Amino acid sequence: MDGAFQHDNDPKHTARATKEWLRKKHLKVLEWPSQSPDLNPIEHLWRELKVRIAQRQHRNLKDLEKVCMEEWAKIPAAVCANLVKTYRKRMISVIANKEGMVRPIHPDEYLFDFLLDDGSIFLSFHRIMWTHPLHFDNDLYLEFHFQQVLGDYLDGKLLLPSGGANVVQQMAELAVLQHLAQGRIQEPTMPELKEYLPRQEGGSTNLEQIHSISLREITTMLSLSPHDAKARFLECLSSLPLFGSNIFLAQKVSHRSCPSPCLVAVNQEGVLFCHPNTQERAFVIPLVEVQSLCLVKPKKHKKGPGVEINYGNPGRPKTITIHLKQAKELCHITAVIMEELVQPPNNSN
Repeated sequence: MDGAFQHDNDPKHTARATKEWLRKKHLKVLEWPSQSPDLNPIEHLWRELKVRIAQRQHRNLKDLEKVCMEEWAKIPAAVCANLVKTYRKRMISVIANKEGMVRPIHPDEYLFDFLLDDGSIFLSFHRIMWTHPLHFDNDLYLEFHFQQVLGDYLDGKLLLPSGGANVVQQMAELAVLQHLAQGRIQEPTMPELKEYLPRQEGGSTNLEQIHSISLREITTMLSLSPHDAKARFLECLSSLPLFGSNIFLAQKVSHRSCPSPCLVAVNQEGVLFCHPNTQERAFVIPLVEVQSLCLVKPKKHKKGPGVEINYGNPGRPKTITIHLKQAKELCHITAVIMEELVQPPNNSN
């Protein structure tokens, strides 16, 4: 049989009996990342059906079958169309090769065209547009968003607002929520606490103070389940200015208002240039003003790869160049967001 068999990491799919059956049938199974969102929109349609069935009464299995058929027939075709149409708004899959080049897969591209037998390309999942508000009624949805936002927080991409004791308090609360999210109810140790702090804060002189506060806070949060702890963690960080942004660290930006290095964030608002230590905005290019995007190839003994953005008046556009290692990823992500929210840029190669 040509091709590969695809299913997610549901326990029944990864069970020994299932694996043995697939092996005997000589079916090649596509490796699938853990904590991945459903690529198939029908999974969301099943949820729609479950919600409808839960509102009906049935006495036995025969009644349940009848209710399922009736409610399935009542689901408007527009619901199905909207699931497909808004797929990219909810999640977007990303591919990366061993050289570190990352770019989104567009909805009209065939997933299996990117999967090579030599394992040089792998899949990961990352939400790049946050046009819909978060909800916490689905465990997989919650886990996916928790892991993505947690990574940004620990990497220092989401900074808490400076404010002395208030920051220490917030860091302690977020540390406790991470601890409880893992199902741990005992007091966090000092080594564990370091793992819950942003990288640059791991050796903080406030470590003992943060630990002291966390010991006090955990006594008031013990009633939280791992699910509730993850939801509260997301709620706490969702008010930060760069929450929901795609954040990069550029070595240099060709604008006198931008520091070097410079934090570059792309979201529904536009391309934001911020100070890396405070995340204070230095310059903003609204999405509607972006005229074109173009990759700049690295030159020998000079700056690395970059992205050139033409913006402003279409007749006399201004140009800004962003030098960073993830130039292609920044270019593609910006283009995808513009295609959905504004219009395709004139050039996004």
